[in-house]
Amino acid sequence: MMKATYTLLILFFIGFSCDAQKYRAVYKLGIEGGPSLTKLRGNEYLNANYISTIAYATGLSFQVLVPKKSLSFKTNLFYEKKGAVTDDIFITDATGSVRGTTNNSISLTYITIPAMLRVRTKGRVGVFANAGGFVGFLLKDETVIDKIIAALKKEPFENLLEVGPGAGALTKHLINLPNVNFK
Repeated sequence: MMKATYTLLILFFIGFSCDAQKYRAVYKLGIEGGPSLTKLRGNEYLNANYISTIAYATGLSFQVLVPKKSLSFKTNLFYEKKGAVTDDIFITDATGSVRGTTNNSISLTYITIPAMLRVRTKGRVGVFANAGGFVGFLLKDETVIDKIIAALKKEPFENLLEVGPGAGALTKHLINLPNVNFK
């Protein structure tokens, strides 16, 4: 939260410092979106066996252009989907004989807030480059939800009580379980 506060303070001072020099800063508010290709990294197995998937990112953008310069400060509030899939995973029995194959996928949903310095070229055709860091908040991990639902389907039961905060990521799957009195 402190990073967001510092970001807003920087924007505030950029705007007022430009006004103090008799130049007006230009503020732009917009909507951005597009494809997202993320390389998930972690342990040796993840690095070797998971293939990135194309997902998407969309959200609001805010930019402060510094007058008479080719610089601007830009931040976004993005909703992002990221993920990866595996090739075939072999299922073996106790003797090591292959009994089947399966695959696995990872689906993650994030809210990200980047803080970027943008440099742009002058002229009719502009080229720009962004550089900076970001803060990301994981909203849900569909693979964990899928594992919970699979475990619940294995054991018969009649009543289910779900307690906890959240946006209903698990609830939408629980209400579809057959023969369950959901409370």
